[in-house]
Amino acid sequence: MTPLRFAAGTCLSVLVLAPAARADTKSARAEELFEEGRRAMATGDFATACPKFAESLAIEPAAGTALNEAVCYEKAEKLASAWAAFRSAEGFAQAANEPARARAAGKNATRLESKLSHLTLSVAASAQVPGLEVRCDDDVVRAPEWGAAVPRDGGGHDIQATAPGRKTWRTHVELKASGQNLTVEVPLLEAEPQPAPPVAIAPPPATAVPSPTPPEVPPPSSDGKTQKIVAYSVGAFGIVAVGFGAFAGLHAKSVYDQALRECGNSTVCASSDAHSERGSAGTWATASTIGFVAGGAALATGVILYFTAHHAPGSAGSALAIAPTPDGARVSLGGAF
Repeated sequence: MTPLRFAAGTCLSVLVLAPAARADTKSARAEELFEEGRRAMATGDFATACPKFAESLAIEPAAGTALNEAVCYEKAEKLASAWAAFRSAEGFAQAANEPARARAAGKNATRLESKLSHLTLSVAASAQVPGLEVRCDDDVVRAPEWGAAVPRDGGGHDIQATAPGRKTWRTHVELKASGQNLTVEVPLLEAEPQPAPPVAIAPPPATAVPSPTPPEVPPPSSDGKTQKIVAYSVGAFGIVAVGFGAFAGLHAKSVYDQALRECGNSTVCASSDAHSERGSAGTWATASTIGFVAGGAALATGVILYFTAHHAPGSAGSALAIAPTPDGARVSLGGAF
């Protein structure tokens, strides 16, 4: 061991092991944690001692506590943490105007720099997707530190990268306690598979609801009184006309027979009265024919009007038919009544 290193180690031992002057304002809890750390470190329980010093520093920063923490980390072979603690102790000592402690902390920090292992997390520009977050263990590695060689303690380290809409990438590396420089490439994160669009389910065909059938409105009831009155009137006229035809026919025959008795079969009658009677018989015969025809038609019409007045629309009714007969025309009435 060189005289310079021996002197630095001796000075450090004095500064660490000697009771540090602690101000009256220091909390009892910080003092208690500091003492617990000293006792654990004396027994070689660095896993307990180092966190005690760190907790005491969080309550009350002090150069003496930081120096003890740095020594604890170095003995636990966590050189990066020890180097950082020496630098913190140097700053605390300078702020407290303790030049001896500041020089000792600075020299030890410089001594450890050549032994440190470094871990570089490289993120290519093409892999820097929006929202990318890179972590080493529980610490977030900020973008300015991407590609920089950062001192790390030896041992296992879990590295993770996440981004919205991307698959999480993880890896684990083992770093030596000292003298190793390791670079880890963070790849472009794979896109998360997009969920398949929901299948559109066609709604069931609408069941046609039949429109309600409006109730049938029966036609206004009618007893056919007016039609019956007309039927009676027409029928009466027909009876009168037939009666007149019968009378005219009988009278024509009577007059014609009288003329025959006076004129005989001769077409020329000597008596002017007989000749006149023959002409009158022809006239009455014509009137008889007209009376029968008109009366028959009137009677048929009256019968039709009477019987159709008893039937609703659409039902079977009567029908008037005129058919030739050997004796002339015949009027017939048929249908359902």
